[in-house]
Amino acid sequence: EDVGKTITSSMHWGMRTGMIFPIWGIMKILGVSELSSMIYPMILSAGTLVFIYLAGRNLFNSRVALIAASIYAILPLDVYYSGVMYPDGPVVLFSALFLYLLYKLSLNEKVDIKRSLLAGFILGIGFYIRETSLLLFVAFPILFFRAPKKGKYIATVLYIITGLAIAISIEMMVLWLLTGDPHARFHILA
Repeated sequence: EDVGKTITSSMHWGMRTGMIFPIWGIMKILGVSELSSMIYPMILSAGTLVFIYLAGRNLFNSRVALIAASIYAILPLDVYYSGVMYPDGPVVLFSALFLYLLYKLSLNEKVDIKRSLLAGFILGIGFYIRETSLLLFVAFPILFFRAPKKGKYIATVLYIITGLAIAISIEMMVLWLLTGDPHARFHILA
């Protein structure tokens, strides 16, 4: 109930359900403190660092991966946002995961339904944190030209959109249970 009130009373900040719910859960367990508000962004920042290394190693080699992860680790924006309750840091992990999956899916000869749905769901989690993550849709037409089989890529994109729709539907159900309004996000943002 307290989360439902927060969502409907705090304008667009309350609609950052990908921030509000995890931090609310941590604060329910550890109590309200500056430290408990920093745990979630720090975990996602560390996850981004690990992901950058793994993706760099997968796409290039270990040396490139280590250089990329080292640069990311000392970026002033990441250092700052990894310790504050603000969506700019955490959304990076889900955006990077989505773009990596989209790139790998664009190279496939056949449709990978599970990974396509996962990519869409990850984009949905990014949307929970910060709505502008949907701007990553700009990558769809760019990667279309790299795709070896255009028809398969279009099917992949449709599965990705389905995964995103599933994520948004889940959030709408949760908002409906908490606020009585499944469209609360859209009403508050409008």
